[in-house]
Amino acid sequence: MSAPRPIYERDGVAIYRGMAELLAPRLGDFGVVLLDPPFSVGFGDYRDRMRPWMRTRDVIALLNPLHGYMRIRDGEESNVLDTRFAPSEKIGHPKVRPLAIVRGLLETTTGRILDPYMGTGTTLLAALQLGREAVGIEIEDKWCRAAAERLRLA
Repeated sequence: MSAPRPIYERDGVAIYRGMAELLAPRLGDFGVVLLDPPFSVGFGDYRDRMRPWMRTRDVIALLNPLHGYMRIRDGEESNVLDTRFAPSEKIGHPKVRPLAIVRGLLETTTGRILDPYMGTGTTLLAALQLGREAVGIEIEDKWCRAAAERLRLA
């Protein structure tokens, strides 16, 4: 089966609309996955559900804004950033990640980036600024459009 076509693409950064669990396996390999699981789901359960397509060496997950980020590198879990923050950008999405934090996290990684729950595209914007290849997947059309507009304006 061929890879789907992105709804937006620029300088190695692409947006796909759909379910991450179905699309990601068709989009090649990634060096890092940056994601934020739904806050109502425990990270362990969520990781197990996502395992089939997370063939990456480095996974960074936002546990929630009050507990910071967790990294799983080569199967070993660690707390990569213990911070308490409130989203700094007002874009309309309920959970916008701070661009400076995402960019700093991505600077500690290598390889192609996947954000399977892209929202308004903060990870893709950071990747674009860093000159990195990245893929964002989002199921809701309005957030795909918002992310594409954000990237167009960057």
